Amino acid sequence: MTGRRLWGVVLLLSVALFAGVVALGATGFGREVPDPTYAFLNEQPYAAGEPVTWRPCEPIRYEVNPLHARGSDDEAVARVRDAVAEVAAVSGFRFTYVGTTDRRPANAAEERESDPPVLIAWASADEVPELEGDVAGIGGSAARQRGRRLWYVTGRVVLDVAAVEDDGDERATLLHELGHVLGLDHVDSRRELMYAQSVGREDFGPGDRKGLARLGKGTGSCS
Repeated sequence: MTGRRLWGVVLLLSVALFAGVVALGATGFGREVPDPTYAFLNEQPYAAGEPVTWRPCEPIRYEVNPLHARGSDDEAVARVRDAVAEVAAVSGFRFTYVGTTDRRPANAAEERESDPPVLIAWASADEVPELEGDVAGIGGSAARQRGRRLWYVTGRVVLDVAAVEDDGDERATLLHELGHVLGLDHVDSRRELMYAQSVGREDFGPGDRKGLARLGKGTGSCS
């Protein structure tokens, strides 16, 4: 991991719209951290403490646009699939890779297709303004209300081509932003990958894993 970078959360336009903002320079230096910690981006409106998440027994479809990624298209897709496999193992969710795509993140929020796959792509700040400054990546999801519950139905991960310099940077950023896609928010503990800045951690921490397991509650009963 080469230097401190900021990770972001951007949520897409859908039936329900959520937003999160991260302040540059927020740190937890010099403070004792609590036991494994995690936070959710959103809670159910009629069930206090219950997170908005994905339907546990429906696979999360995703596609990759490898334009601007390092190496060949096949190599970029392989790196994404490796990160997705790690998130699936920790959370219990099933993911389905549907292939490569020409879709770009700049217009993903404007699409009217019903629940398109999660888009994973690389871009510059010229194309995606949310990547300006020290932001290494952004990620998030959109939700629809069905009955009294909200469910995430689509999302995106965008990596800054100018910030992701090696496999360690890229993998950590992918895991972090996929955490946002599933519903995790930033936390104050530097022991967790969901800390708002990259501080050298490349894998999920204990709180990250606990939060992802909560988001995937119910996946174990799917046939």
